[in-house]
Amino acid sequence: MREFKFQKNVKNNLKLEFPFTEHAEELKQRISYVLLIFLVLSLCAFVNVKPIVQVLKVIVSDIKFFQLSPSEYFFFLNKNLYLLRDIINKSIFIKSTDIIY
Repeated sequence: MREFKFQKNVKNNLKLEFPFTEHAEELKQRISYVLLIFLVLSLCAFVNVKPIVQVLKVIVSDIKFFQLSPSEYFFFLNKNLYLLRDIINKSIFIKSTDIIY
């Protein structure tokens, strides 16, 4: 078995700083990869929607859903949004008035 030996001048071989244009190019490349992957996965989900729905139906087969009428849905949504707003506002107020000893 051969022993691994580190190079003596590793720092000289590494390029530690990049100019802004190279950072921008790398960012553009990564965003392109992410968008391409998102596009491919979206296309696969769009084409294979029936098997995906069948799997989801099996998962939630025991759960009973009910549909609210449009006006009930509107009031239900508003009520929940107001409650969420109150929770967020109160937590921010409590955090801002918190005294650290």
